[in-house]
Amino acid sequence: MRKWMYFAFAAMPTLAFAQNEDVQLVRADLSYLASDELEGRRPGTEGAELAQMYISSLFAQHTDTWTQEFPIAENMAASPASNGLFRHMEGAVEGGASEEERARSVIKVSMFSPGELFPVRASANGEAIGQMTFVGFGITAPELEHDDYENTDVEGKIALIDISSPDGIHPHSQYMQYHGLDYRVKNAAEHGAIGVVFIKTDQTANPPRKNFTSTLPSDLPAVYFNGEAETLLQNDETVTLRVNLEENFSTGVNVLGFKDNNAESTIVIGAHYDHLGYGGENSLYRGETQEIHNGADDNASGTTGLLWLIRELTAQPLNHNLLFIAFSGEERGLLGSDYFTKSDLFDDYNFVAMLNMDMIGRLSEERELLISGTGTATEWDAMIEELNTYNFDISKSAGGTGASDHTSFYQMDIPVLHFFTGTHNDYHKPSDDADKINYEGLVDVASFIRDFANSIPAELTFQKTADENSQSTPRFNVTLGIIPDYVFGGPGVKVDGVSDGKPAQAAGIETGDIILKLGDFPTSDIYAYMRALGAFQPGQTVTVTVNRDGEEHEMELTF
Repeated sequence: MRKWMYFAFAAMPTLAFAQNEDVQLVRADLSYLASDELEGRRPGTEGAELAQMYISSLFAQHTDTWTQEFPIAENMAASPASNGLFRHMEGAVEGGASEEERARSVIKVSMFSPGELFPVRASANGEAIGQMTFVGFGITAPELEHDDYENTDVEGKIALIDISSPDGIHPHSQYMQYHGLDYRVKNAAEHGAIGVVFIKTDQTANPPRKNFTSTLPSDLPAVYFNGEAETLLQNDETVTLRVNLEENFSTGVNVLGFKDNNAESTIVIGAHYDHLGYGGENSLYRGETQEIHNGADDNASGTTGLLWLIRELTAQPLNHNLLFIAFSGEERGLLGSDYFTKSDLFDDYNFVAMLNMDMIGRLSEERELLISGTGTATEWDAMIEELNTYNFDISKSAGGTGASDHTSFYQMDIPVLHFFTGTHNDYHKPSDDADKINYEGLVDVASFIRDFANSIPAELTFQKTADENSQSTPRFNVTLGIIPDYVFGGPGVKVDGVSDGKPAQAAGIETGDIILKLGDFPTSDIYAYMRALGAFQPGQTVTVTVNRDGEEHEMELTF
């Protein structure tokens, strides 16, 4: 007994030293990845490249390492010189010139400063020269006995359209199916208009998005004026409306490292390393100046955990091969993991499980750890209970989908587990810095995941889950039960996955279908789709129109 106690106490300093060494290691990795030098690791930037090089260098010390590049659609470029409304000044015109030739020969001066007027997503590239004519809301709704064009001739003119509707913009508007700007541009074209300028007179209507990565099908140039509507309502001069949008792409880079243990199956362990750069649309920061979003917890913490695990798990053979992946493009819609699972590389491996880390750096004093995907394999629950020797207070979520990269693998019928220490007030803000990380807790979470990798049996029993957990899904009275493909540029909403037991499955909607219409509501993009969902109630039956392999199909769906 004394001998046992002697060895037990003698081992304690060694264990403490090892823990301290691990803490120093993860602190060094995370401090660099979340430093100002990397400027928030936004894909396509020098900071993201520095992060990728750092990760690749360590991967290469322990695995066969390579990178996988993929395109990321950025906001379309629209220079002020080639987009906007232009006033005509007098210029030299040769005798006998037509009215159109005269209009094109005059000096054109921009009527507004950059930012006051911008192209909308439902716009075509092109130029329109003519007078502006106000046509109210630009809506033709025979069933509601409403037609804004009834007493207005817009043939050969630029239609000036209010973005609101006769009863405002809200989920219970009778004109909900006519709210979309793409519909109004199409309607204007059908009435002979040559261009569209949207204005706002109603405070219930939100301005359209200024930034977008792709356009919707359109026949007319269309812009939004972000100023006093009266400025244009009182204008009767001939103007030039010009739109010239250009596609813009950056490059995302996944880093992959393979450890061949001569096994028949492979465990994939992943974390995304990208963040928001200086903020952008996904930032929750409301300050007036741009600031670096270092993303220490989101997700330098998961990336650091991945680097720690690659050192640990490659030191000795496992019963499975190991594929480590540092994903890019997660913050833009799981782009890196989606690209990998749909690439030829995916078929090169027999994946038994995917373990994902996203925001594991803020373990609380109560040691709360959230694990998602526990219902995706029948063996997970028992393993969690057996391996929790770290005194974690574990909250489990059965669903295999969520706002991180494990979702892409679950959609390929791979059992997944997603580890997360919880959200906080610094989420997607410049204040998510390295000095707020619980490094000891991070090592404990990574050690827990190491134990999982060491304990996964030769096979797991995959199962679909009814609880599709998604941290980013808006709350509606109804759900369709699909996973949208956020990379798809439209028109329509492409289905990337169908949830078991939900209305979409019952209606016969399949992965790969493109939803074009819900009831009377066109679903030209994800935003129109969400607007449409807000109009329905449980028990309501509607007709869904989908494009499947180039052919349109209609099916009945009950919410």
